[in-house]
Amino acid sequence: MPATPAAAQTATHPGFSLSTGYGYGSLTCAQEYCANQQGAIAGFLTVGKRLSEQLVVGVGSHAAYIPVDDLTLMVSGIAQYAPAGVPQLNLTAGVGMGWTDVSNTGSTGVAWVVGVGYDLPLGGSTALRPFVNYMSIAQTGGATNVIQLGLALGFN
Repeated sequence: MPATPAAAQTATHPGFSLSTGYGYGSLTCAQEYCANQQGAIAGFLTVGKRLSEQLVVGVGSHAAYIPVDDLTLMVSGIAQYAPAGVPQLNLTAGVGMGWTDVSNTGSTGVAWVVGVGYDLPLGGSTALRPFVNYMSIAQTGGATNVIQLGLALGFN
């Protein structure tokens, strides 16, 4: 079996995993007080415990912010999975609570997130990770959906 080049491997260590990412978000709000789609500043922060080379479980916060008057925030339990054949690939899923505030009118609901990222090793246990996430918050009267696209920094 051929060896994988060191530059293609992301070093992983037992213990905690931390990643944070920022980028652009497309926020769609289907509430009676905000039926529109807008561009937003988007980001996330996740902290987790590495259970194996392929699995991290923890908590995460995902947000989308439109500077005028809209904010969507989600806090959830998350799981990140790296398939054995492609350890740089990160598949993320989570479920929790979400909150949307538009012009001081807020609503909460059950939220979920799915995403994918690809680690580009920087050295040691640090990696740069392009990512795309989709989050949705089911609320009374409609839903809020966000697609996040950006770049993350991960510490494994």
